[in-house]
Amino acid sequence: MYQRIFLFLVLLGLVLWISPWIAIAAATVFSFFQSSHNYYEIILIGVISDSIYNTFLLEYGWFHAPLFTTISAGVFLVLILLQRRMNMYA
Repeated sequence: MYQRIFLFLVLLGLVLWISPWIAIAAATVFSFFQSSHNYYEIILIGVISDSIYNTFLLEYGWFHAPLFTTISAGVFLVLILLQRRMNMYA
């Protein structure tokens, strides 16, 4: 439990002071070292990054697709599928 909180604070620091791209990459690496299979903090890091940097992937009228949230949700889904296929997570 404390390890997850510590890793989330590290990721939050990466978003705030370095780059959201590095934070998403670090969250991907951290997800393989967690005891639980689902590391939902990746999506939360994407939402926080979009709210801080106000980035949009697609702007069409009233529809705005947030960049980092979309990427982090995609990475999360790929990680779930990848971890199910790996023998050490089965």
